[in-house]
Amino acid sequence: RSVAGKSRLGVVLKGNAYGHGLVETLSLAHGKVDVIYVITPGEGLAIRAWERKEKRAPSEVLVIGAVSAEDCVELARQQVAVVAAARGFSDAVQALRAAAVKLDVHVHLDTGLGREGFTAAGLEAGEADFLATAKDVITVRGVLSHFANTEDVTEQDYARTQLHNFESGVKLLQARAGVGEDIER
Repeated sequence: RSVAGKSRLGVVLKGNAYGHGLVETLSLAHGKVDVIYVITPGEGLAIRAWERKEKRAPSEVLVIGAVSAEDCVELARQQVAVVAAARGFSDAVQALRAAAVKLDVHVHLDTGLGREGFTAAGLEAGEADFLATAKDVITVRGVLSHFANTEDVTEQDYARTQLHNFESGVKLLQARAGVGEDIER
């Protein structure tokens, strides 16, 4: 925490906290980080159940894995945010409207990893434009990416390209999907 300074600090507890036990690790991390990342909706809901049982204030929780429209409704009810990573996420909009709930979302940009997130071409083709018309049920809180090849500290060209792709993607989201300047990055 002291190294992070004013930066937000998060912990990834996906996959049963990488096999260390979700509840066991959660009891150590809860209240010491700004956000808890999990992979499945069930993990996000388990955190909310643990917080109620332990009488802890709700933490910011973000599901970074795939979610169904039905998952989005339940996660919205439990105030757990999700990642929108593909145009198929637009299916959740009708379910959220039908349930009269609002969901916090972080948009995933594919900056070069190539396995998840909106690509620049997809953004230009309008794959995330649904966000502009779904503000009644979706609040875009942030934009994120999974950077590839960050281990090679001797060659930074690819990392710079990914950062450029990220900033370009954010600008496309702001222009096409009505995402505001105040989003977390």
